[in-house]
Formats: sequence, structure tokens, C-alpha cells
Amino acid sequence: MRRITKLAMVVASACAFTSLSTTSAVAQETALSSAVAPLKKTLADVEYRLPSHVAPTFQRIHLNIDPDVPTYTGTTTIDVTVKKTTHKVGFYQQDLTVSSARLVSGETIIPLSVSISDYDINWGQAQSEIAPGKYQLEINFEGKINTSSDGMYLSRFHLAGATVENKTWAIPLKLTYQSNGKIHNDVVFIDKQTTVLPQLAEADWVFPNDDATGYFRWSVESSQLNALLDNVDALNKREKKNLLYNYQALLNADEVGIDSVMKVLNSLAKDKDPAVIRAAVSVLEEFDYLVNDQNQDAYAALLNKTYMPLLTELTLSQGEQDSADVIRLRNQLYSLLGAYANSEALVEQSVDIAKQYLDDTTSVPSGIAGTAIEIATKNSNDGDQTKWFNTIIDAFKKAQLPNVKSTLVYSMHFEDKATVFKMLDLALTDEITPANTMYMVVRVARNLDDHSLLYEWLDENKDALIKKMPDYHVNRMPEFVSTTCSADNLQMAENFYGALSNKYKGMARGVEIMRDESKQCLRLKAAFQNDFDRYLSHQ
Repeated sequence: MRRITKLAMVVASACAFTSLSTTSAVAQETALSSAVAPLKKTLADVEYRLPSHVAPTFQRIHLNIDPDVPTYTGTTTIDVTVKKTTHKVGFYQQDLTVSSARLVSGETIIPLSVSISDYDINWGQAQSEIAPGKYQLEINFEGKINTSSDGMYLSRFHLAGATVENKTWAIPLKLTYQSNGKIHNDVVFIDKQTTVLPQLAEADWVFPNDDATGYFRWSVESSQLNALLDNVDALNKREKKNLLYNYQALLNADEVGIDSVMKVLNSLAKDKDPAVIRAAVSVLEEFDYLVNDQNQDAYAALLNKTYMPLLTELTLSQGEQDSADVIRLRNQLYSLLGAYANSEALVEQSVDIAKQYLDDTTSVPSGIAGTAIEIATKNSNDGDQTKWFNTIIDAFKKAQLPNVKSTLVYSMHFEDKATVFKMLDLALTDEITPANTMYMVVRVARNLDDHSLLYEWLDENKDALIKKMPDYHVNRMPEFVSTTCSADNLQMAENFYGALSNKYKGMARGVEIMRDESKQCLRLKAAFQNDFDRYLSHQ
């Protein structure tokens, strides 16, 4: 069966069966978290949900399938906890016939008489009371194999590792697809777990979000994605960007692999529209948390092969006719390649641009100048850091325009202890306004992979730093300064704020946000690091 799109999952059920389209025997085990007994009645005395007083904890399913037979049989065993006395247990099913059901607890066997109700609910009625305790709900069933070729599947996505409340939506879709050499448009309404769309059976490719007006996630099988990318110019700019952002979201939900996202990303990087290319570069930049000492050479090779030619074509000189999209694309490419391409030529060019800007701050656009200073200072030789720092601070003190001052002071990138401490000490001086004090600390934090130097300085200077900052920044300091994708850095942050957060009203909330965002990044890193490394190794 082709999986045309995955949108939102119907998830109120504990035992949700649907007709299957597989042609081989399947055995699976699934952990469950929803209920398997009736909830309260509606105002019309119709029971339409399963309650919480019979709770499942684990489910095992076994299917018996013969490819030459249009039907199949199966059994499922669900571990349940009955929390209070009841006479019946409910479970969802669709397009199945239940032949028998019973509750088992040790030597105790309670037969259940099964009847079908509304809302795909089956009720297993016992002749006597079912006492509270742990049971296994055993169900035997049979069904017909679904031979439909294509359809839409409601499925809810969330960030990998996150726990979310189960919900269901009804979603209108405007489909664009190519069949027999022609492009078609259809409007469909998805309000069931499966909606069969026969017109898509012969489609070469499908784009289920015409003009990118719908806010939902979708996926297509690999062959259709390849065909869509081969014909990507059939999409407009909004749709191309939606295609990319959609697959990025699917990756974060752990529904597709890195290779699928990179396939889309690298395809759009060849587009003629700078806004589309910029979207691709923006997504690629977000993979920086997966770049490390082990894969940085392979990542640099990818950047030099695919993205350096784009910057070479644009050049680092801004023309009067450059559109806003071209200017932004140039700045993004320059920042990305300067950080990870390991290009000596680009470093040398950056040093020249930085020196030119320091001599005359009107000679280079601030976006290019800031990146040039960052690359030049990051790659400065041992012993040259102090010279760079002093030169930049001299220019900073002479500058009159706020944007020039910001470009100079917040672009520095040093990692040696002496110069890092000079940057942080600068934050405590009158040269930096109270409103900008935290941003200097944020800049240092972002420069350092290892935050040991940061917390060494903070331990000594936290009182002076907090006294200078506005209260609003004190509260949000953990969120902005300390959010990280390193377990070691997170532990240092926990230690630092442990005794501090209770002293300042609102800081505890900042710590909570910092902790949640850091742990989510670590979950994503654990989920995708091997996939990312494997992709780079095959480039």
C-alpha cells in the first residue's frame, strides 16, 4: 500500500484494528497508554469514549495471513489494570469480526460476551462483576484484507522522544499530482483514519498541499518523492519551501531519515530562486548540533562540493542591484561555510575583509563584515588574539553608529581563556549598556563548545553581572545563555543555577525552559547522530 500522506493519528483506542493490506504473517508488540473500558455517557446516553478505570499497559498482536486467501485471523492479548469494579470492558475495532474475548488473571478466566456499539466500540460484557486487579484481555478476531492501493492516513506527529496528548483533526486538502503526463488538482476532506483515493493509484508524484496553504505534515513513499523532486519546478516558491519544511518536521518527529531531508535540501539548493536556496541553507544550518570532531571533515567536503560554488557565484561583494533575498542568501552561505567548510582561501579572504572594515566601517556591508570578523578571529593564530581584540575594541570605541558598534563587538569569536575572559569582562564595563550586557555573555556561550570557561567566569562574577542586567534579562539568563546540546554543559548549568535560581524571582522558569530545550536537543541528537554520520560517510 502506498502511503500518500500522514497527517494526524486517531488515538483514543486501546485496541484499534483496521483491515490490513500486508501479504505476510506479522507479529508485533506495542506499548499502549489509552483506555479499554467505557467512559461516561453523552447527554444522549450514548457511550462514545473509553474510560480510564480500565487501563492497558501492553499489547501483543499475532496475525495469520495467507496471501492466496482474502481473509485473515488474529489474536491480541492486552495487559490491563481494572481500577474499580465493573461489568464490562470496551475496546475499539474497525472492519473486524470478534469471535471470542475473555479476561484472564492467573487461574481466573472471565468469558466476555461481545456486542458492537457505535463509534467502532465493542463491549465485552461479563456475567458477574469484574473485581479490581491486573488481567490479560484476550481477543480472537478475523477480517478481510484491504486491497485498496492508495489512501490518506491520519497520524499525529511530535518531536522525537516527546510525550503529547492524543488528538484527532478533520483536515481539508487540496492535492496537486501528476498522472499520465498531466497535472491535476483535487480537493478532499480527511476526517477518518483512512481515506481511500483511487485517483492517486497511478500518480507519478503527489503534492498534498497546493500553494502551501495547509498547516499539516505529510509524507510520500520514496519513489514518489524522487519523481516530485525531478519535477520540482512544477511547484511554486511557497510549495518548494513547504516541501522542505515539511520533511524537516518529519525528521524531528522521527518519521523520516536524514537522507530524505538532505535529498530535498540538496535538490532545492540548485533552484534558481535565491529565496528557495536560502530556505535550504537555513535548514542545513540547523544540523549544526550534529557536527562534531568525528564528522566535521566529511561535512566540510559536502559543503565545499555543493554550497561553496553558490557563494563563489554570488561573490562577497554586494551590488546595488542585489535583491534582499540575494543579500540574505550571501550572508547565510558565508556564515555557514566560514564556520564549517575549513577553507583556507575563505579564511584569508575574511581576514582581508575584516581588516578593511576595521579601517573604514563604511567600506563593507555590516552583514558581511560581521561574518568576516568572526571567521578571522576564530582562526587567528596563537598570540594574535590579543592584537585582534584590542584592534576591534579601539574601533568599537571610535564608532558612533549603534549598528557598527554591534557588528564589531558581537562578532568576535575567541576560544582561548585570556580573550574569552576579556570579552566577558567587557560586559561589566560602561562600554556595554545594561540592556546589551547579557548578549555579550550569550555570544561567548555560542562560541564555546565546552562551557567550562563560561561557568568559571560566571562563578566569580555572577553578582556583578546580575546586578547590572535588567530584571527581565536576569529571569531569562538561563534560557538564552545556557541552553545547550551537550550533556556536560547541561550539567554545569544545572550546578550553576541550582542555588541561584531561588534567589531571583522568575529565574526558576528560565531554568525550566533551558532544561527542557536542552534535553529535547539531546534527544534529537541521540535519535539522528548515527543517521547523519552515515549519510556524510556516503557522500
